[in-house]
Amino acid sequence: LTDTDGSENLAILIEDVPEGSALSAGVDNGDGTWSLQPGELEGLEFIPSADFNGDVTLTVNATSTDVDTGTTATATQDVTI
Repeated sequence: LTDTDGSENLAILIEDVPEGSALSAGVDNGDGTWSLQPGELEGLEFIPSADFNGDVTLTVNATSTDVDTGTTATATQDVTI
């Protein structure tokens, strides 16, 4: 998603963060999801719980909202780490 005219707000929602695990930035919504702003993505790290073992697949949703019209577009990508 690209803001070509400066009229969009971009929000990122990361889903399926395992209980006890965390991300190095953003807001923990308390339900396995984290909300982030675009500036928080650089250097973002997954911090596993002490007993975590194996891989985890997180779902990343980026939603662009046009502030003038309220129109939204969402791109979704699964990321396995």
